[in-house]
Amino acid sequence: MLNVRCTCVIPNQVLLQIIGWKYRQRLWKFASIGNVYDTHKRSFNSSSVRIKDVYSLKRSVVPAHKLLEFPLLNTTKSIKRTEGGVICIDCKNDVLLRKTLRQIPSVTRVLNATMSDRSRIALARWRAKLMSQMGEAGFQEFYRGQINSGTDFHEKVRMHFRGDFIDLSQSSNLALRSVSHICNEISEVSVLESHVVHERLAYRGIIDCVAKYKHKPVIIEWKRSDKKKIVLENTFDAPLQLCAYLGAMNFDNNYPLQVEGGIVVVAYSDGSPADIFTLSMEDCENYWKRWLVRLKQYKEDAGTSSVLPDIGKVPP
Repeated sequence: MLNVRCTCVIPNQVLLQIIGWKYRQRLWKFASIGNVYDTHKRSFNSSSVRIKDVYSLKRSVVPAHKLLEFPLLNTTKSIKRTEGGVICIDCKNDVLLRKTLRQIPSVTRVLNATMSDRSRIALARWRAKLMSQMGEAGFQEFYRGQINSGTDFHEKVRMHFRGDFIDLSQSSNLALRSVSHICNEISEVSVLESHVVHERLAYRGIIDCVAKYKHKPVIIEWKRSDKKKIVLENTFDAPLQLCAYLGAMNFDNNYPLQVEGGIVVVAYSDGSPADIFTLSMEDCENYWKRWLVRLKQYKEDAGTSSVLPDIGKVPP
């Protein structure tokens, strides 16, 4: 069974009371943070997760005029994974960390805000078509069903690679059956459903998976679709999303590893075999540049070089 370490930072409440709110930000900045809870072993470990406070993120943001030059790779990191189980940084049980993360724009938020007019119109037409067929209430129910199926899909895949080894080929969720043959070619999982923050460019996201696919370390983006995707372009912003997470992981010190490319896996809701789109490092570099253009556009549209609201103003 895999040694999985799903980490939830638990602040030392007693220490916080002693030193007071005045020094709380400093405590987070230097990561003198209590214990890390191992949700798989149900025990406490002495390891810690390095978290930077929002003030530090603001100060370290790259100036807008240099943003498009920022590299994808971090040359100070090794491409070899370190031992110590699977990294799974989770903030569900940490209120302070959740509030901190909510003040940093997510990759999904940036991509949605900078969607092209063509994509926006296509999305509006799709929505209007379904609403005309189902009615507003029917569409909302359909949409919730899609979200729930996607959530179940990601959760079951996470459980499978966490060590539960679910028989995906017999799952009632047909999307899981779709990826069952691919999962057999994935090994040495390093990261599962884990929060990541780019400390220089001030954005965040959740990495689906980092593992070896056909003996090569890659970052994996899982997608679920009702329609066949023939080429990578049909997955819309999926490769940009993958490369945004890749760039963030490279500059997040909680991840002492780098990869040699990525794959976008499209699972189909009818159970037909999933499609895999492989991105070489050259491909990743190209999509990274496109991501930086979108990120720069987002920052400019937001009217600030950091796109971070004031401390205390937590977005919904």
